Amino acid sequence: MTEPSTHPSQEGLFLWVAGELDARAALELEQHVHGCRGCAERLRHEARLEANMREIGAVLPGPGNSEVPAAFFQRITRFFRPAPLRLALAATATVALVGFALTWRETAEKGQPLSPSRDQAHAVFPLRETASRDTYGYGDDLGVTVSSIHEARFVFNYSEAIPQVYSVTFEARGVERKEQIEITLNGVHLGYLEPSAGDYPKTQRVKLPRKYLKAGIANKLVFDAVDNPPNSVPWAIVEPRLLRKVLPTCAVGECTREAKALYDRADRHLAQRNLAAENRVLAWSELQRALVFLEVEDPESQSDLYVLIQATLRDVDRELDAKCTSIMLAAKRIEEMQDLKTAYKTYRDGLKWFPEAEDEHPCRWGLQKKIDEYSGRQP
Repeated sequence: MTEPSTHPSQEGLFLWVAGELDARAALELEQHVHGCRGCAERLRHEARLEANMREIGAVLPGPGNSEVPAAFFQRITRFFRPAPLRLALAATATVALVGFALTWRETAEKGQPLSPSRDQAHAVFPLRETASRDTYGYGDDLGVTVSSIHEARFVFNYSEAIPQVYSVTFEARGVERKEQIEITLNGVHLGYLEPSAGDYPKTQRVKLPRKYLKAGIANKLVFDAVDNPPNSVPWAIVEPRLLRKVLPTCAVGECTREAKALYDRADRHLAQRNLAAENRVLAWSELQRALVFLEVEDPESQSDLYVLIQATLRDVDRELDAKCTSIMLAAKRIEEMQDLKTAYKTYRDGLKWFPEAEDEHPCRWGLQKKIDEYSGRQP
């Protein structure tokens, strides 16, 4: 098979799969792909992506629903252009790639990087307020159920009808350094996942800034394993879910006063942080709420009060993160000794440091998840 010197654009491949390429251009593309192994694989990848989009459409609410914009369904409800030549071309491309498929299978069985046919890095998954039951990423030892070697993509809808603060919460596993997993929202860099301690699943929450959200289209959130490729570093995102918090209604100036009152209450809790286990989390919750009130008046606020709240919140976050890590690792060590009753009690006792609050700390969610997991099998 001789490789042609020029290749069709990705847009051309997409239009062919979508059935929107005119007959002459479609014939030229088909003739090219028939003689180009690389483009045959590109075309198969585009077809797999289309199929993934259709699968998502089968489980998401229909057009007009508040969760998913109509534009998203227009993308997933396209029909393939019927043509006998297309079937013959698909068969030809499959035969041409059989040798590659056998090699991919052999490497996968040896524990080497997944084959492109098994990798779902280019698939798109719905992000909902109900936690996904899947684990996305790379590495069987991390419990991955959806193999996605270099990135995991999610889509969700944003509405301006009711002002809300959006965030995403999840567990991260196998993240060993600060800049290993990048998070982007609609192509805008948001930051990196915090490293986890060994295989301890670190629960995290990331705010999705309103200025980067778009109404009327599917917003795309991507977790990108920046080392993969060329490497195959294990990583995992566990049970991601979308959080939405309605912004309070208050007059100009009133929100700032409420934010200041919340900061003062948080400061009092911190002054007594060593007198009661829950005081740190109560302070954290008040600071989170204070930021929400400031966002009502000015989403881009950089006032002195905003800077003070953010600085205090970073300090409290570090303290709570250290406490959460200590509890989780202690429970895991006990778990590894097969003392499930004591491990269960350790998780339960951890809740006193992370009690229920108006704004739930991610660690409480992680602890509760482990408690629910153990409650059905404790001796």
